[in-house]
Amino acid sequence: MVGGAKDLMEKGYSENKSGRVQYEAPTDSWNTFKAYAFGKNQTANAREYSGRENLKDRLDEGKNVVTAVKDMAREQVGLQETDYNRPLNDKYSTKFKDNKDARTSLIEGGRTYNDIQDNIKKSKPDLYNDNFVSPEYWRYLSNDGKGGNGLETFKMVQQSKKQLLKDLGTAYDPVYDLPDDQAASVLEYQSAPTGNDLALRNVLNKEQWYKDLKGRRKGFYDTDRSACRITLSASLCLSLNLISLGLLS
Repeated sequence: MVGGAKDLMEKGYSENKSGRVQYEAPTDSWNTFKAYAFGKNQTANAREYSGRENLKDRLDEGKNVVTAVKDMAREQVGLQETDYNRPLNDKYSTKFKDNKDARTSLIEGGRTYNDIQDNIKKSKPDLYNDNFVSPEYWRYLSNDGKGGNGLETFKMVQQSKKQLLKDLGTAYDPVYDLPDDQAASVLEYQSAPTGNDLALRNVLNKEQWYKDLKGRRKGFYDTDRSACRITLSASLCLSLNLISLGLLS
């Protein structure tokens, strides 16, 4: 117990065997004492991470002592689920370890990102497993994978990308910043089969907001040409490349 608590306090956090961050070390005297006396898993941060409340918290919530103890025992042997927080992913963990002054916000952001990804995995497994290439990817985003025309799936991906930008500074395709009506128009164009997209492109090219978007996308994809080939159609990638060379306006 002492060894685990000592490692926790020296590092300032707990991590699993893969080096992924689980939770922060305590900073108050009471939880520090509990870490050394009873083990690091008895601290408030550890219990929040595992979803296992202590007896006092359960009683404060109105549970009777018999039920509370029974629930704790069942959780201990895996017979009852808890509100478990997964470790931060590799990118979040690296950022967390390198930024001592922002660790609490990175824990919160990393867990929010995990929740978003868990939701996508549960409700949109094909999207989570990246089983698409363009234009199938954009078609899936535009019809929610079920023949509709809503933006539910698009907004899930949008939320994920904005969380990464906030926490890790990871840039994303500017299309995710568009208002719903403009996003829907771009998705319709990008999900159209090659050859059928020309009319849609001609309509969009008359819109100033779309011209502005092309400029922003050029700046984004100039930094990652591989992302362009993966997520955009061949014709759209070619257009962006010609714009970057000054051969197309």
